[in-house]
Amino acid sequence: MIFMPEVFGSKKFKVIFLILVFLCSLVFPLTKNVTLASGNIVSADIDGDGRLEQTQDNDGNSVNGYETFSDPDGSSKVIRSGNYNWDGHTDYFLDTNNDGQPEKYWDPSDNIISNVTITKVEDTAKTTANDW
Repeated sequence: MIFMPEVFGSKKFKVIFLILVFLCSLVFPLTKNVTLASGNIVSADIDGDGRLEQTQDNDGNSVNGYETFSDPDGSSKVIRSGNYNWDGHTDYFLDTNNDGQPEKYWDPSDNIISNVTITKVEDTAKTTANDW
């Protein structure tokens, strides 16, 4: 399948991209210090600043995973959250350098942390936070 430039902004491309990110995370996981602080909280140093970010299962429903993200020092922000690997649990795309783009993918239910790289294909193609 050949991708034409106009395809890169389409929903189909975004779905394919998310699938590729998920598959890469399975092959090249970059898990760091993921610990269960308690039964309903998962903590990890996502952005490498030495401080733990966390997700929490607020509703007590283990079927949908950890639906709330927090970073006590505010150095990481959620760009998008949802069930991106079809396991029924909430996953996160996180901005760790305040540029409005995701640098990390975090699946707290499976302890997977992966780098996200956005490659600009053409000079005219622009990816913004609205694309996420």
